[in-house]
Amino acid sequence: MKNELKINQISKEAFEWYQEYLKAVDSTDTEKYGKFLAEDCEFQFGNQPKVKGKKAILEGLKKFWETYDGEEHVLQNILGSDDCFALEALNIYKRKDGKKVTCPAVAITELNKKGLVISFRVFIDIAPLYA
Repeated sequence: MKNELKINQISKEAFEWYQEYLKAVDSTDTEKYGKFLAEDCEFQFGNQPKVKGKKAILEGLKKFWETYDGEEHVLQNILGSDDCFALEALNIYKRKDGKKVTCPAVAITELNKKGLVISFRVFIDIAPLYA
């Protein structure tokens, strides 16, 4: 993960938590990532229907993560509050053929009072990943 933040509106503690969260995403390890999700979490990827429930989300992510060989986030801006914020980032994917592609993205994350993700929505065009 690279930090090129221009704007960061969340606290130092929330940013540290978010960096650990993104490391779990970049690891593509569902067990590691699952520790950040509430059981009743909801996930929306682009214009796809929402996926409800931690188990279903992790099953879907596992299938997606198997389609490429790694991911890295370059942080651009974080806007919002500690329990609801949007990240503007560049997602760099390593394709199965070894080439890297960069896809601009926005992710909106909401946390419950226990600090677990209850909703996250990712808006990105991943067509270059499979081109």
